[in-house]
Amino acid sequence: MRGRLGQLHGVYHAQMPYRDPHTAAPALWALRHRDGCDFEVAVIEVPGTGPDRKALEATAITLYRIGSGRSPTASFGRMPAGYTISSGNNARLAAAGRRYRGGPDPAAPAGPASAPVSGLPGADPASADWMNWTWSPWAPISQARGSAAGTGLYRVRSSHHAGLVYVGQGTIALRLRTHAAKASEPATAKAPASPATWRHPGSHCPALRPSTCSSTRTISSPPTSSPQDTHRQHNSSDNQAPRRLVRAGTAADGPAPRTDTQT
Repeated sequence: MRGRLGQLHGVYHAQMPYRDPHTAAPALWALRHRDGCDFEVAVIEVPGTGPDRKALEATAITLYRIGSGRSPTASFGRMPAGYTISSGNNARLAAAGRRYRGGPDPAAPAGPASAPVSGLPGADPASADWMNWTWSPWAPISQARGSAAGTGLYRVRSSHHAGLVYVGQGTIALRLRTHAAKASEPATAKAPASPATWRHPGSHCPALRPSTCSSTRTISSPPTSSPQDTHRQHNSSDNQAPRRLVRAGTAADGPAPRTDTQT
């Protein structure tokens, strides 16, 4: 923690710091330059690995967003209006002449607005209205990867695991094709199959660009091998023969993972 906070010492310098080693340093510098403010910090020691701490960091940001309706001011590279952000600071950028410091710029617009929070997320992350968004019905990755269009969010679930096994974003069809390709690689072919869901931007989903709000949820059954770590992207195999698929409270045997999409 001492080292991480020490990376913010540039916030108090005359010039805006680079955005590494700490990505929030330029924004904090700009806030102090504009408002003449100072900063305080509170810490908590958390034993465990880096991924453990990142998971708790994501949880803390989520709870902050639910309580305040927005993300922390300097998170995610967001800058106040009237300031340009500095570049990174490494040998490659320096050698290419692409390292630079940001600073006051009256023409610089504010960073993107924080994506609003649409109420409480809900108790069931597999529900059709989780996060108060409209998701498409659950469907197999093998179908969804060819029919999904646009960019948005997707979620993955497995008939052998409780809750979700993955949440992602991007160009949905491309991301699902990537997951399916990795699942068919020899090193990961025995990983349990996992369902996926996605949601396109929509006018009633103000966090994203206006369009049609939809999602696709994929349900597939894992092979008989022992479960693997399901939080990795490559465990969404759709080339395994399904065993039992349960959807809408009805058990059914199916020939392949299913993907349904609604708009």
